Amino acid sequence: MKKNILILSLLIVSVQSWAECKIGDLEIDPSASQTPEGTPNPSNYITITGQKVLTKALANINIGTLIKTKSDTNIAQSNVIALEYIFKKPINLNSNELASGFITGTSNFDGIVFAAPSFGSAYGSQQNLFMSSISGNISPTQTQNEVLANETVRVGVYYNQISKKIGYIVNGVDRGYTWSYTTPLSKMKFAIAIEEGFYASNSSALGKEISYEIVSDYSKLQFTYPTGTTDICGTSL
Repeated sequence: MKKNILILSLLIVSVQSWAECKIGDLEIDPSASQTPEGTPNPSNYITITGQKVLTKALANINIGTLIKTKSDTNIAQSNVIALEYIFKKPINLNSNELASGFITGTSNFDGIVFAAPSFGSAYGSQQNLFMSSISGNISPTQTQNEVLANETVRVGVYYNQISKKIGYIVNGVDRGYTWSYTTPLSKMKFAIAIEEGFYASNSSALGKEISYEIVSDYSKLQFTYPTGTTDICGTSL
């Protein structure tokens, strides 16, 4: 009997130690204002699976909506924490076609808001523009822009809780520490803003995936981070 209890206890510990680090459930914000051309019921065209939001380029369907975590996510008090975002969208669109989306991680403290590196607008000469924008009590305040002709862009974001600096990585290239903040993080909320559409019935982009994913578990983070980095749950990489 004692042996069975011991085995059961070890199994429970094993399951707990291998529990995936998650940001919490995502949901479409029903109060989010739609763009004038936005589809009234975006849930008909958007699939949320775990921490991935998926839609497709659809003819004559325009979507403008906000997807967010239902509750705050606790952030480990590690020296450096990291997470990754994956963006996928068609490239080389026509000038009037749009596949725009932003992932934002927001601190629970007033004055600390970090707009994560995100895709910008897909209009005309900016159709492949990738933007890293920020707001709130973070400096410097300028937006980082670059043109990336990649259907998939993977971004790593790392917060140094000791130096109060934020660095990021784009497709494996470390941009280094770029921004500074003031108050340590303890909880965060995540949001994905989507605006896409204006695809004609003969568009070459029709049916192509448009998706946004937040990666938070240490086993799924792909990039190399500063020594001692953990995922947001505190597990070492």
